[in-house]
Amino acid sequence: MRKHTILRKVLIFTCCIIFCYSGWQLFSYYYETRTSKKEFQTLETVAFEEVKDETETIKETGKKEQQEAKKEKKFQYEKLKEQNEDTFGWIMIEGTRIDYPVMYRDGDNEFYLHHNFQKEYSITGTPFLDGNWNPKAKTDNFIIYAHHMKDGSMFADLMKYEDSEFYEQHKQVTLYVKNEKHTYQIFAVCRVSANYEQEFYNMMQLEQEEYESYLETIKEKALYATDSYPKNQEKLLLLSTCEYSQENGRLIVLAKELI
Repeated sequence: MRKHTILRKVLIFTCCIIFCYSGWQLFSYYYETRTSKKEFQTLETVAFEEVKDETETIKETGKKEQQEAKKEKKFQYEKLKEQNEDTFGWIMIEGTRIDYPVMYRDGDNEFYLHHNFQKEYSITGTPFLDGNWNPKAKTDNFIIYAHHMKDGSMFADLMKYEDSEFYEQHKQVTLYVKNEKHTYQIFAVCRVSANYEQEFYNMMQLEQEEYESYLETIKEKALYATDSYPKNQEKLLLLSTCEYSQENGRLIVLAKELI
């Protein structure tokens, strides 16, 4: 009897330890993600400056109707670069929470998986450009990775593109590279394994004939058809995040630059 009592106490104690540890892990997760969100919001105020551009609205008769101030945002690349030399640019997608800096470390696809803009450890990490990109090659095809966080941050909202109706309303991606603003149009959304992800990177380096052939492969893997596929070797943007319908899965969003 005494032996059973001791065993029960040990079991209760063990369960309490597990419960407390799980609670602490859950608290830490939400505390860190909330802190990360505030840090990125603060960083955005540094990254963008509102610029007033005085414009005139003209009637069909050619007379002035009124003067109106149009507010636009100017990306402050140098200011971010001063704070972190790994700054590559900034990415944003209307209708999503994707509004983050993009980092780049030559040959490194690990560091910003678990570090914030300040280079401190963070479970959310920071979106980053593929480390295999070579600035000396002068290629303008970009691959950007970020986590799929449970709170909806980082690239979690890419999952919205599994719905073709959402795609129809939110086709464009804005990417600032240094001081230049680039606009892309999404043309394909695919679920693939992590192993196949490398194939997409290879596709972005192909010659014209192979490139066209590979586009057909992408069409076969796409979740739904679109009429936005590139016809020539337009500059491409690939966004990648984890996808959980398969083991070690990835959701790939492909876009072409609009000129």
